[in-house]
Amino acid sequence: MLSRSAVLAFFFLGLVACSPKTPPQASPWSVSAVVAPGPFHGIHGLGYDHTGQLLAGSVVGAATYAVDRESGAVSIALPAPDGMADDLALAPDGTLAWTGFLSGTLWVQAPGEAPRRIASGLPGANSLAFNAEGRLFFTQVFLGDALYEADLTGASAPRLIMEGMGGLNGFEIGPDGALYGPLWFKGQIARVDLETETLSVIADGFAIPAAVNFDSKGRLFAVDTQRGEVLEVNREGGPHRLIAKVAPAIDNLVITPDDQIIISNMADNALIEINPDTGATRVIVESGLAVAGDIATTEDGTGAWVADVFSLRRVSADGSLRELARQYAGPLENPLAVGVGAGEVATSSWSAGVIQRFDATTGEHLALYHNVASPMDVLPLGGDAVLFLDFLGGRLVEARGAHLEAQRVIAADLAGPVALVRDGPEHVLVSERDAGQVRRLRLRDGASEIVVSGLTAPEGLTRSATGSLLVADVAERAVFEIDAAGRAQAIARDLPIGFEAPPGTPAAFIPTGLATLADGTVLLTGDRNASVLRLSPP
Repeated sequence: MLSRSAVLAFFFLGLVACSPKTPPQASPWSVSAVVAPGPFHGIHGLGYDHTGQLLAGSVVGAATYAVDRESGAVSIALPAPDGMADDLALAPDGTLAWTGFLSGTLWVQAPGEAPRRIASGLPGANSLAFNAEGRLFFTQVFLGDALYEADLTGASAPRLIMEGMGGLNGFEIGPDGALYGPLWFKGQIARVDLETETLSVIADGFAIPAAVNFDSKGRLFAVDTQRGEVLEVNREGGPHRLIAKVAPAIDNLVITPDDQIIISNMADNALIEINPDTGATRVIVESGLAVAGDIATTEDGTGAWVADVFSLRRVSADGSLRELARQYAGPLENPLAVGVGAGEVATSSWSAGVIQRFDATTGEHLALYHNVASPMDVLPLGGDAVLFLDFLGGRLVEARGAHLEAQRVIAADLAGPVALVRDGPEHVLVSERDAGQVRRLRLRDGASEIVVSGLTAPEGLTRSATGSLLVADVAERAVFEIDAAGRAQAIARDLPIGFEAPPGTPAAFIPTGLATLADGTVLLTGDRNASVLRLSPP
């Protein structure tokens, strides 16, 4: 994204199309970590495999990880994309099962065998559990609302048990053989009798209950994602016992063999162990950022905003982080791109169809706009007006109004537009991932000129301190500098960018961003390892 100082220093680029394959004529820039890499891309489901290894699943990362409970060491257990796991469950015979939330798939893997997909076409496939007889039950949540029993052979489609429960999330089979689980949208915990296939509410009073589990003593524990609470559930109608309170965005929990509780926190990329009797907590693993999407320079140029999928954070040149908003703690909804202007910071999410505006100083939430067409990047214009890129529609749109209902299409022929940055008061630059080019557009009438072509998959854009254009090409895993004559030179290669999109999602699944600070520091988000890098000229 473009800093104010870079805007003032901008100059018009030549229109010569060029190839990023041009041999660099200058020394490469140095690359260093500002925010250290994280072990996951957001963390969700928890479980154990047949060897007793702790597993943690990720939807955005489309993989399942093995985690050493004592050291926090993390390795890949089930690689992307088939390893995407919103939840995991272990059968009595050692068969592991998991759900692919975005892919709508259900997988199983018997000990010593390869994974098998046993169901598909189930968007929002979410929680699952085996009963003592090895029957497998699973739900759809958010992209559906249903409970099924799976055919472990995959020969038959899953059997629908019930619908419209209210978001039966993170459930478990209890000692009595019944299914116990939270109703995400109702703030309740329910019991499902699997013989009569009837549901009854057994506990209430939660904000957003995300998951439940039993320990060896038959105690039922729950996590409340909005309040950040870990509780022992009172099934007799009395108050629940608060065990521990952590930051919001808890997603799941698992009970260890020695009856400790381990929870996952999406926003902090964290696994936390909790003693259910004393409430003592121990962080097993965590990181500064969960995913590291787009980045945009603050208006004063002293830092940058990072769209981190589950939070909106400000990073300073020294790597210190400050959180402006967090999903589930407030109205934030899965920010993937971010832009600044008019004293505001705006976020967008193509997956949620959402644009949001915040006061950049106070963090006050100013507006939330739903049902926006695949917004990929956004710039606040002041008042109720924004510019945004419609990625799937290939459009640059100016929108205003209480619901952004008044829209003016500035350009409608863009090929996979990803990054949107100011280039003076009357123009913007747009990277077109699918066309391999960067275009300069006049806001008044959409008149455009190609600044550079011949790139492979350009996403992030910024101006350097000298005014040259920097482009992050995620397919090349490189940043290119475009000089005044339109020539491209690679200034850094082998970068942790270009995270592969899961099947069925846009290629620019997690947009890579560039930002230039007032002191000339260039920051790059590394979507492959949830890092922020500093690029320094020779």
